[in-house]
Amino acid sequence: MKSDDIANRFAFHPATTEEKRDAHTSVRQQCRTLADSLNAKLPEGREKSLAITKLEEVMFWGNAALARSSTASETSTLQGFPSAVPTVSFQVDTLEELLGQLVGACSSMRFWDQLPINYPYGAGVFQEQAAKALYEAAIDAYLTLKVKAPAQLTDEERGERAYSGYFQACDGKSLISGADLPSWDEQAPEIRAAWVAAAAAVR
Repeated sequence: MKSDDIANRFAFHPATTEEKRDAHTSVRQQCRTLADSLNAKLPEGREKSLAITKLEEVMFWGNAALARSSTASETSTLQGFPSAVPTVSFQVDTLEELLGQLVGACSSMRFWDQLPINYPYGAGVFQEQAAKALYEAAIDAYLTLKVKAPAQLTDEERGERAYSGYFQACDGKSLISGADLPSWDEQAPEIRAAWVAAAAAVR
């Protein structure tokens, strides 16, 4: 037996199309109808129990045949879903701005709101793909980034630039309360210090 056959037998096969879900329901209903008929007509005993058990096997194998097959329409449906993952890009001039925008994007992306109905891979996979899109966009921005005279910037200036990127990504609104974010100069000293430390850490 080939390893691909083993993998197919023991893999999880979700019903990803309405047509396939209806087919599974039809198999179960028809087997249930026959089971009710046999239960009413056959006398109690080992033979009746075996008949019902074998009918269960018919239902199991019938659904397995449906689950393990792959139709052209189903393949098309599955291949279309990854495009539902949000497209992300960062337009920045400095590493500090990239840090700020990345923090803002991670904080504001609402995975559950963007999850398509009947997404076949599950919510966990969608969230992983969306997070991967953020990561890849940040890496792309980092690789193409032309940092302007980084050695001339103080840690304070780096922190201010990072906060500015975050401010822009959030449209000047707190992602927690929705209130207007203060400017850098109006921000609490301990928060400014945290941004300075974060920006210094990625130098």
